[in-house]
Amino acid sequence: MRHYFYTLSWAVLCFVSSCQSKKNTKETLPPQKAFYHWKSNLQWQKSDSLFLEKLKVQKLYIRYFDVVWDAARAKAIPTAKVQMAHQPSDSINCIPVVYITVEAIRNTPDEAQAAALGQKIADKILAMHQRPHLTEIQIDCDWTASTQKRYFALLRAVRKQLSPKIQLSATVRLHQVKFYEKQGVPPTDRALIMCYNMASPAAIATKNSIFDKELCENYLQNLEEYPLPTDFALPLFSWGVVFRQKHFAGLINQLSDEELSENKAFTKKEDNWFEAKEAVFVRGIAVQAQDRIRADAVNLADLYAFEDFLKTKINTNLYTLSLYHYAPEVLSGFPPDSLQKIWR
Repeated sequence: MRHYFYTLSWAVLCFVSSCQSKKNTKETLPPQKAFYHWKSNLQWQKSDSLFLEKLKVQKLYIRYFDVVWDAARAKAIPTAKVQMAHQPSDSINCIPVVYITVEAIRNTPDEAQAAALGQKIADKILAMHQRPHLTEIQIDCDWTASTQKRYFALLRAVRKQLSPKIQLSATVRLHQVKFYEKQGVPPTDRALIMCYNMASPAAIATKNSIFDKELCENYLQNLEEYPLPTDFALPLFSWGVVFRQKHFAGLINQLSDEELSENKAFTKKEDNWFEAKEAVFVRGIAVQAQDRIRADAVNLADLYAFEDFLKTKINTNLYTLSLYHYAPEVLSGFPPDSLQKIWR
């Protein structure tokens, strides 16, 4: 009887563990792989195509242009149009992205004019997209509660200009997901959640302005409840945040902890902080003696763990996981195998 009791207890334990495992694991396909291309010049080479083929990347989100407010003309205008001397092969699904500044929305007087702006944006994208296929258009904007109505009117106007076969997606920030009932849900087919730039780099108390896994997970605890199918963007970039006499003095892009550790002009302080012992130029930026630099970067182990977390919270069976962004100076720090693990 004692042997039977132990056997029965073990069986019950296995059954409970199995149920818990099924409860905490969602049946999702591996994510569709994607990169963002955010530079103004798209000088695509054969080596770029080979790199994406090796990683089996299906999508490339390309910033086509920005929309900013022109005070002199008192209207929102397109600017910084991407120059595409050489385009990716047709095997890569290129998705146009337009970044709209919140000032452009805030200064647009009403919803009717915002809708007119949306129509112009859609028309310009369609005219620029000289490729055989167009499956999606994405609009990126740091919209706020005060600009929501005008921005959503713009999105609805873009949607009207598109064929039903073309999906419209919009970027959303973490707080807009957690508090979606108050913040509103974009009138689009999908939402892409930006899982980076989670705190102001200018705040000296910030630990890591680019990616904080615990903070990100906290905001996405109830992701299954979000009304739209979601995709995600994770960061690969880094920067050094310069402080002078405890005041923000600027950013040095792609500056790493390792580079500062090897620079004899700096002393390593606590965590990811460094202090300049003398005046020095770092990547062309003048740094003064006693300036302090916080090296903000992503930790691959955190990205792997965060992707595991997403698989327990995802609200759709098919989603895209994009890495920001595609540039030689960014990718040089990441072996291809390390990127594959993020998309596993």
